[in-house]
Amino acid sequence: MKSFLAKLKGDKKNKSTTTTTTTKPTSTPVTSAPAPTTTTTTAAPAPAPAPSAAFIADMTEKSESFFQAIEGRRSYYALKPETTLTDAQLQSIVERAVKHTPTSFNMQHTRAVLVTKDVKNKVWDTIKEIKTKDETEDHAKATSEKIDNVFKAGYGTVLFFSDESVVNGWGNQMPMYAEAFKVWDAHASGMLHYNVWTALELEGHGANLQHLAEGSEPIQEGIRKVLGLPDSWHNSALLNFGVPAAPAGDKQFAPIEERVKVVTSA
Repeated sequence: MKSFLAKLKGDKKNKSTTTTTTTKPTSTPVTSAPAPTTTTTTAAPAPAPAPSAAFIADMTEKSESFFQAIEGRRSYYALKPETTLTDAQLQSIVERAVKHTPTSFNMQHTRAVLVTKDVKNKVWDTIKEIKTKDETEDHAKATSEKIDNVFKAGYGTVLFFSDESVVNGWGNQMPMYAEAFKVWDAHASGMLHYNVWTALELEGHGANLQHLAEGSEPIQEGIRKVLGLPDSWHNSALLNFGVPAAPAGDKQFAPIEERVKVVTSA
């Protein structure tokens, strides 16, 4: 790495030019004798060599643990009603993620509620009651089984919200971006979902993310009523977590070259 940086410094000094130069000996040993005073025209330096494999390995080592966490985050649907942490530690994870996940214009409009045990069950029972009310008998039975055996099966649920009074307030201040603020709201919400999800899985949990309240104002109202939340809190997702009872399913990937392009010149 040091030799690579030294080479770069040498290249910067050897730019093509016609000039009178005097090279003086220094206290630092050199590999060749100093050149006499002379007028010369030097050729343009060759391009700097690409970073060595060791340099690249050092760069990727710094981010390796980060990417291991990203790759380890999966959807787990078979969960045990157990946790590897205390409730206080779970709360700390959610609080830290909410505090440090970025929001456009630093709106800080994202909200979260951590529920466990009986409160978690009450939330999901409320969703089940509302969702199955207008479904056919067969559909309602399938919905109930899914909620009881999958979404309620874990230790807890993190409910994510956007405070629409904050988002709309920014839109009112900047009308030309009113619709954009709704998009930026979704960006921030997605990042928060992902950060909490990944942190929980790093601590030995499995999790799955659900969106049953989106598009259903009755479910939105039901959740707010059970938890005593302001009318401006809009639920964006529910993250169910617990100790995995079975591995995550296989995941297929499209060819990465179809999804990433590198453009180095016009």
